[in-house]
This record gives sequence, structure tokens and C-alpha cells, in this order.
Amino acid sequence: MIALPAGFQLAEVPIAPGEDRHACGRRAAALALSPLGGTLAYDGSRPIVAGTTAAISITHGRTRALAVAARVPRLGIDLVDDADHERLARIASRFLAPEHAIAISAATRAACFAAKEAGLKALGLGLYDGGMFDDCAVSVISLEPPRLAPGELALVLGRVVDGTLAVVYTTRQ
Repeated sequence: MIALPAGFQLAEVPIAPGEDRHACGRRAAALALSPLGGTLAYDGSRPIVAGTTAAISITHGRTRALAVAARVPRLGIDLVDDADHERLARIASRFLAPEHAIAISAATRAACFAAKEAGLKALGLGLYDGGMFDDCAVSVISLEPPRLAPGELALVLGRVVDGTLAVVYTTRQ
């Protein structure tokens, strides 16, 4: 799956056809938070943790919801399903401006997109307010080794059965 730092908790809940993916995400978040304590809450639409210093982030794919929790100041997760590769190829010029040299295949485009979206989540931004399709607040510097700008963001990339997973976090405020 993905090699996360010690203390990070990753949970996955399958999404059955017709099932509410947000409910599955909340179940995954509860599983990820279980070893750390705290309760899932929301600041607007952004998931947060009440009752502890842990951070939480949730993502949904077509067949699974995943959540990651850790005692870090900022945390983001994103999943890009393999089925989305064709769509990413169509919109790549809109979200990969600085990454064109490294995003040359379906797999690298998926990794860059997941990394940027997870990075925006870690910064508390969305796709639009973070400039995903304009001047993005997050850039992928390298996939090998995984590196982002701004430099305080740490990136971990991995695979699930049918997709690319990115986790971004900071260790300082």
C-alpha cells in the first residue's frame, strides 16, 4: 500500500455500489482516529479532530474511502483512481504547468495530481482557492524522491489496488 511514517494511521472502507461515499469516509476516519483518540468534527466542510492534537484527512475513490490521521499540525490525503487517467490527460495542461517535465505518463500525471490535491488539503485550501487550475499554491518538485514546494510539506506516494495515493503533512506549524 503506502509506507507512512511511524504514528500515522491509515484506514480504508470499501464503497459498495449506491452507498454514500461520505458516510464511508466518516467510517474510515473513525477507524484511523481510534488509536489516537479524538472525535471527527468539521470546520465547514474540512474534517478536523476534536479532543486531541491529531489531524485527519479523508479521500474518496470509486470503490474505497480512505482516511489518514496523525499527530502532525497539517495533513492531507488524495486518491486518484486508475479509471481517471483519461480525464487527467484531458485536463493536464490546466493543473500541471510547472510539472510538465515529470508528468509524462498516466502514472506520473496521477501522482502529481494526487500530490497537489493532498498538499492543498494539508494547507487547508481547496482546488479552486488553492489555485489548482491557475497558479497553484503547491508544486511537485520531484516524484523520485517525492518533494513538494513549499518545502515544509512532506510527501509520501503509494499505490492501492486501483489507484495512486498521496499523503502530505507538515511537522511544524
